[in-house]
Amino acid sequence: MNHIKYFVCLILFLGISACTQQRPGTTPVRMGYPGSMPGQNKVALLLPLSGPQKAIGKHLSQAAHMAVFEKNDKDFVLTFYDTKADPAEAALVAQQAVNDNAHLIIGPLFSNTSLAVYQRIQGRVPLISLSNNEAIAKDRLYPFGFQVKDQMSRLFAFLAEQHKNHLVLLVPQSQYGENVRKYSVDKARQYGQTLTTISYTNPSDMQQVASELKQMPHIDVLILSEGGKDLNLMVSSLLYYDAPLNHFKIAGTGLWDSADKKHAALQGAWYVAVNPERRRSFEKEYKALYGETPPRLATLTYDAVSMATMLARSANLPDSALKALDGFEGLDGLFRFRNGGYVNRALGILEVRLGAPDLVVSPERYVD
Repeated sequence: MNHIKYFVCLILFLGISACTQQRPGTTPVRMGYPGSMPGQNKVALLLPLSGPQKAIGKHLSQAAHMAVFEKNDKDFVLTFYDTKADPAEAALVAQQAVNDNAHLIIGPLFSNTSLAVYQRIQGRVPLISLSNNEAIAKDRLYPFGFQVKDQMSRLFAFLAEQHKNHLVLLVPQSQYGENVRKYSVDKARQYGQTLTTISYTNPSDMQQVASELKQMPHIDVLILSEGGKDLNLMVSSLLYYDAPLNHFKIAGTGLWDSADKKHAALQGAWYVAVNPERRRSFEKEYKALYGETPPRLATLTYDAVSMATMLARSANLPDSALKALDGFEGLDGLFRFRNGGYVNRALGILEVRLGAPDLVVSPERYVD
């Protein structure tokens, strides 16, 4: 992409297409191309462009700008609506989007605002939420983030292929931890694996967990469901209390994708994710344009908007187009829409390489 040309086009277009000011915070800002046919191929993007979450909203809106201009579809119109990260406001602007004849809504970012929007518009148009909370999924409401179900399905299938059948899972005492446990138990049963689950409250205090691990006669794989900085805190605490981490393989969930995996004990560990090479290219382009590194959610927004430009070629963006059998390919890999609001993602298995890019040891594929 020519960066200078991109900025010139963006400035010229926004100068032509900005909406007339109404009450502060409620006026949508439209993107598209001069000559687009009014009322056709309209997609709404609901983001927190003001309020306490405006920083993340800004990043996601910039990712959406990139998708629109890179796809260069002259008949596509994307309209931004400010949710202010407030469920009531999100419901109001979603209703405005429907009144503006949007054929598809992308967003909001959070599950509570997504539910408020769904309840307001009553499924009149498909809603692709940027949340990863699979509990909110229902007909015409699709949480688009990476879901625990896909992650554990892919990880346990891979471990079965590697003949790793004696597994221990560490989960936090939280709703996320319960989701990980539930799907792990289901998949271990499916593949005939033995699974022991240990819950904890504090990832930096693994004394009791370490004691239990030392008493277990045989472990093939220890699965750690923490991410972020807590992953290293957990590993350090386990080693402090003499957990025998060098006696078995370590594996992790999709939270490892953006975690700090610098601890030496994680060398060679497996985790479930998409190939990061596509995202690295996007991040480089984003930084060149905006001078900062995008958050992890930026590629989700980019993929959702890119997909919408493709779907815009179908009249009124019907659910049948969303549920195309072949699915779609984006920066975060292959994904496909299913009944009941389920977004199924093709995931791979990566191996941690300290001081080098993580290695893809099993390619991305769907696991139902």
